[in-house]
Amino acid sequence: QQQQPHQQQQQQQQYSYGNSVGENNAATPSDTSSPQIDGREFFRLARSRLSYEMFSQFLLGIKELNAGKMSREEALRKARDIFGSANADLYGMFETLLSRHSSI
Repeated sequence: QQQQPHQQQQQQQQYSYGNSVGENNAATPSDTSSPQIDGREFFRLARSRLSYEMFSQFLLGIKELNAGKMSREEALRKARDIFGSANADLYGMFETLLSRHSSI
């Protein structure tokens, strides 16, 4: 079980979206979206709000997505099921990160 945190760290690094530090995250009248969140910050937030089992399921989905075993749409469906309505904001952040990542 000592490998678990290391595996999570590796997974977070693999699916990192860069660092938004230094970016202008202030909302403007034409920008009503939420401030950008980077991958590491998202994973920390998700880990703090999901149960261990739910977070592990989410990481497994990310691993399958990275390995090409799951499509983006499947990953989003799985994430929506895992996050549920109580964590709809996490789902929105994940969708944004995934969209940003796929456009690179």
